Amino acid sequence: MRCYMVFGHIHGNTDADYWPLIQANERMLNAGVDVNHFEPVTFEEMEANNLLYKGQSKAGLEVQP
Repeated sequence: MRCYMVFGHIHGNTDADYWPLIQANERMLNAGVDVNHFEPVTFEEMEANNLLYKGQSKAGLEVQP
């Protein structure tokens, strides 16, 4: 079983003290609209969008343009 922490409202603040923790953990997912193309997404799309936002990628996940 995989557990995730889903959160929002960091407003793209990659200068914050907490950003390195978020960036290093692929199971911490930002549900904010800015990461998810300002539209509803599935969990899998949210996971892929977050990995892309963090500068990572994962085979088998499609990222929305």
